[in-house]
Amino acid sequence: MKHIELGFDLLREQGIYSFPLTVSLIANKPKNWISYKDAKKIIKKVGLKGARAFSKFIKDNPKYQNIPSRPDLVYSQWKGWNDFLGN
Repeated sequence: MKHIELGFDLLREQGIYSFPLTVSLIANKPKNWISYKDAKKIIKKVGLKGARAFSKFIKDNPKYQNIPSRPDLVYSQWKGWNDFLGN
């Protein structure tokens, strides 16, 4: 991530931008996520009722580190939280 920060510093020094710039990244390195279909099966069995409950569950259960904490940003098949959670 250091190379990105250095690039922003260089742009700021050259006067190309002067406002704080924020970059959101899902992860610093590529992950081997399980498929959307498999993630849905696992999460449906858990019985979560919303995005907040899902986020807490993923954070509190490292066993499921192969499921992205933001599946809405990772899976191209995304149809919404109700579909993903099986509600």
